[in-house]
Amino acid sequence: MDRNRALPYLVGGFLGASLGLGVLLYTSIHSGGAAGVSPDVGGDPTVGVETGPGASYSEAAVDSIAMGQSSAIVRATRRASPAVVSITVIYHEFVRVVSNPLEAFFPQHTVGRAGVRRQPYQILGSGVIIDSKGYIVTNNHVLGEAKESRIFITLGDGRQYEAKLVGRAPHYDLALLQFSETVPEMPVAILGDSDHLEPGEWAIAIGAPYRYLLDDPALTVTVGVISALHRDLEPQKQDVPNYLDMIQTDAAITRGNSGGALVNRKGKVIGINSFIISGPGGGNLGAGFAVPINRVRWVMDEIIRYGGLRPRFSGFDGAILDKRLRYMLNLESSMTGLYVGRVWPHSPAQRAGLKAGDVIRVIEGQSIRRKLDFTRMVFEARVGSQLHLQVQRGDEIFGTVLTLSAGPEDEAAVPEPAVPEAAAPKPAVPEK
Repeated sequence: MDRNRALPYLVGGFLGASLGLGVLLYTSIHSGGAAGVSPDVGGDPTVGVETGPGASYSEAAVDSIAMGQSSAIVRATRRASPAVVSITVIYHEFVRVVSNPLEAFFPQHTVGRAGVRRQPYQILGSGVIIDSKGYIVTNNHVLGEAKESRIFITLGDGRQYEAKLVGRAPHYDLALLQFSETVPEMPVAILGDSDHLEPGEWAIAIGAPYRYLLDDPALTVTVGVISALHRDLEPQKQDVPNYLDMIQTDAAITRGNSGGALVNRKGKVIGINSFIISGPGGGNLGAGFAVPINRVRWVMDEIIRYGGLRPRFSGFDGAILDKRLRYMLNLESSMTGLYVGRVWPHSPAQRAGLKAGDVIRVIEGQSIRRKLDFTRMVFEARVGSQLHLQVQRGDEIFGTVLTLSAGPEDEAAVPEPAVPEAAAPKPAVPEK
């Protein structure tokens, strides 16, 4: 055959073979019957399957995905659960003993003599061993209000030890315990990083719920996802925890889970389970909340170093600008921020250049419009934290840095009022 005539056949044959090989490769890679499996960063298998109209998952692919997910959860649970413990708080209260049946109906007219007796009570919850020195973190509400109580820790293998209270942080709903004796082969949790979480990630709740019904040291594991981040739940009354910047999860958190661990798929603790939103009948509505572990870290460090959370001192009194306060101060109706009423001498506020009558418009890049905005900005701040402020003074707007201290440096100093006492505005009522 002529060389020039044979060339098109050779090129055509080569292209046909290449196309056929490409089809075979595509089929072997993308067909459900011969799925390619490769581990991702976290160790869970990812399976290639068909996509597009009419595509379906093969049974082998589905089984492979399910096996990878379940094995990751099992590994995470095995890694984290030994450091999750059950907490039993036993305390006593004096209760009145009725000596005559009529006293139950007419307590104001005591018939005979009524006595008292010490009645034992117990509170059950969960905790996490976070340090090789035997420190255990839990929720403050798990310990109750009893001043005199005994605290017992039960490990997953059934061993039980007594613990002592190291300190509390009630507004963060956190408390720190420590074993009263040496614990052989004590497990310690691996702490993760709660600043880099994303909604949709796996979340595993580990705790000891319903131990008053189940006489068993074994822990309970529930699985869900991180539903949302930075959730704020404004307290409905005073002297209750500020549940701000919380992790929300749909992993079931039930009675007794408080203080337990919220774990990621690598078995690292990313939060301390704290509470749920309940329905009218008290059931779980699929909205549980956990304290981020990075907050737990610095709060526990404060308790270990100082026995409790040191007060953070800014050196000024302020009130959120609402409609009434703007009217009283003759300010523009659109102005928002935190009105500076008084400034202490020799305080962080004075060193930052703040003066009575200033309006703090922005803190750490966040506009201050409500009381909750300000509360949230300082919630994560600690002694030594630097807050970047944007301040308005008359028509001037300037930036400054406020460094929080541990308390007034001149306790005898009395701040000067921003306006004469007779014209001083009443404290602003928080906007609803």
